[in-house]
Amino acid sequence: MEKDSSGSMPRRSMIRTGTAAGLGAIGLAAVTARPASAEPAPLSSGLSQKTPPNWKLPGEQITFQPADFDVLDLTLHVVPELRICALAVKLAQETGVVYPITSHATIAGLLPGKKFSAAGHHITAAAISRYVPEEFFPINHPGELAERLYMALLRCRAESSALMARRSTPAGATPTSEQ
Repeated sequence: MEKDSSGSMPRRSMIRTGTAAGLGAIGLAAVTARPASAEPAPLSSGLSQKTPPNWKLPGEQITFQPADFDVLDLTLHVVPELRICALAVKLAQETGVVYPITSHATIAGLLPGKKFSAAGHHITAAAISRYVPEEFFPINHPGELAERLYMALLRCRAESSALMARRSTPAGATPTSEQ
């Protein structure tokens, strides 16, 4: 990823990969394809008014309606971390979080207690401070909140996997490419 003149990651979206477009290509019945020039479908929660439409590229032509909730809920089981991200966006909306978010404290304030466990993650204020780097701020809208938390959860998962791999390798042994 290119860095800006300060040497940090650009403030615009950092993770979109176009995966959603692949879902449309496999023919899910609940997906409605629209021309790229069409306006985004309004969401019942009002998030479309807070999240810039151009942020949703490249999958913005794939839309869902409230009747598609079961499809989306089922799909979220494929990547359980996205459920945590969706919950954070929901809690931010319910508690009236004001964007831009500029601190870990605001995100930690979304925790439904001192510790939240789900999808194999144990989330605390300390974990948020560790896995949400300063470069992720400011968080300008709900889409970026979901995106940045997803990246933080992936960082946590990668660190845990690396730690388990080190623990399972006997001292002095060199891991082979098959391990």
